[in-house]
Amino acid sequence: MTKRPTRIRAKTAAHRAKTTAQPVPFPESGDVLRKKLLREFVITDAAGLALLQSACVALDAALQAEVIVHKDGPVVRGHRGMVAHPCIKIARDARHRMLVALKALRLERDE
Repeated sequence: MTKRPTRIRAKTAAHRAKTTAQPVPFPESGDVLRKKLLREFVITDAAGLALLQSACVALDAALQAEVIVHKDGPVVRGHRGMVAHPCIKIARDARHRMLVALKALRLERDE
């Protein structure tokens, strides 16, 4: 029994439009978050600065993953059919890491 060759489909106009769409611009990146927090709070100790850096890196990772999901769509073809995009989990975990780091900073406003 001979195996039939895999059929390759031409990209449709909708597919081309989806893959060439510009990513949604995000208003905040890790660097912007770091500058805002350093402007509003006094963070001078090494541990606090490390936590702030960790939160900013996590935010950047989450944003990168979200851009990929926006470009590719929320589901992708896996070896078992259509599955949730792996970057959804990456973005969720990165946002969680950011929130944990920000909570560990214990930022309080003096009012």
